[in-house]
Amino acid sequence: DLLILAAFLNSRHGAAAITREQRTLGNGLAKLEPGDVAALRVPDPARLPESFRRALIDLYTARCAAERCDAGTARHSADEIDRLWAEQL
Repeated sequence: DLLILAAFLNSRHGAAAITREQRTLGNGLAKLEPGDVAALRVPDPARLPESFRRALIDLYTARCAAERCDAGTARHSADEIDRLWAEQL
């Protein structure tokens, strides 16, 4: 379930959820307080189809491995993760 959450938070959909909850300080700095994090709307991994969960975990694991050595593969995996979330949400 943590990999599912990490995959969501590192996707475009997760970034949009974070942006909706964050506060912007007077100097333009974006800030996310613990209460803001508690208000984040994230998918319940237990309610996601098993095939989706498995595909997402595989892609996110591949993305994490590629981040260390292959930016092209990492970007492709990130795009596929975004596509999967778009289909599911």
